[in-house]
Amino acid sequence: MTQTGYRFGLLAAGAGAIALADFLSWFWIYLIMASLVGVGMIAVMIAPEPAPPPGAGHGKKSGLTQTLRQTIIAPFAEFLSRPGAWWILVFVLFYKYGDAVAGAMANPFYYQIGFTGLEIAGVTKIFGVVATLLGIVAGGVFVARLGVWPALLAGGILQALTNLLFAWLAHTGNDLTLLAIAVEPA
Repeated sequence: MTQTGYRFGLLAAGAGAIALADFLSWFWIYLIMASLVGVGMIAVMIAPEPAPPPGAGHGKKSGLTQTLRQTIIAPFAEFLSRPGAWWILVFVLFYKYGDAVAGAMANPFYYQIGFTGLEIAGVTKIFGVVATLLGIVAGGVFVARLGVWPALLAGGILQALTNLLFAWLAHTGNDLTLLAIAVEPA
């Protein structure tokens, strides 16, 4: 569910902003996006305060230092005390490194080969988010049936192979069908 909420936020900020760029200046787009952040801030302000966790001072407000120690430092220190923790951190860092680097260059790439903002928003953001949500469900089923490591291995191999689709798109140029095929598994 966290991925679903996150993806809907990406849809608003990604597809919404890119599609609006064909009609509005970036000043207005940023103003609209900031107002959407304001909705979340208002929700946080009106939400009731959750009960404090056990051992957090029995209802007393704890200081910032104690809160940081309990919520960040202590859990991270406990994780690092486990065997293989450093290898897990290295794995997490590099697992999607290629996609992170390529993702920063995606929109300029799409514009350079001739797609409009509406085409980019429609295919990469709307269709891409729907495909990603389906992939999240399929990945969850895969992990449940085969385990975490086989799912991670298959995911890593598929990530590497999908980059070849973007090379094909670069060679072919402005082709919406090929863009959808390249974006869908990414």
